[in-house]
Amino acid sequence: HRFLTSGFLHGGIIHLLVNLDTLRRQPAWLETGLGIPLYITAFLISIVTGNIGHMKGAHDPFDRTLCLGASGGICGSYGLMYASLVRMGNSRAASQVLKGILVRH
Repeated sequence: HRFLTSGFLHGGIIHLLVNLDTLRRQPAWLETGLGIPLYITAFLISIVTGNIGHMKGAHDPFDRTLCLGASGGICGSYGLMYASLVRMGNSRAASQVLKGILVRH
């Protein structure tokens, strides 16, 4: 449960506002066009896998700290957007999403 619930905790009001603004700026078709169940599932799975990846990638094997915030879920939703655009054949928009992901991270 800790891998999932950490996605709903934030390090402060600024952290929360930045995550909310990032979600707000995503295109509406990502949620409505693909369906809410797919969007929420991808978001929640991305939070969990982001925390697992953080734990596995820690330099100190005894470091069991978790990440806070929805950043893993947000990255997962951008991955979903990229995969959807590629599948739809919109390679130009997909490359723009990929560039945005690489610049931000």
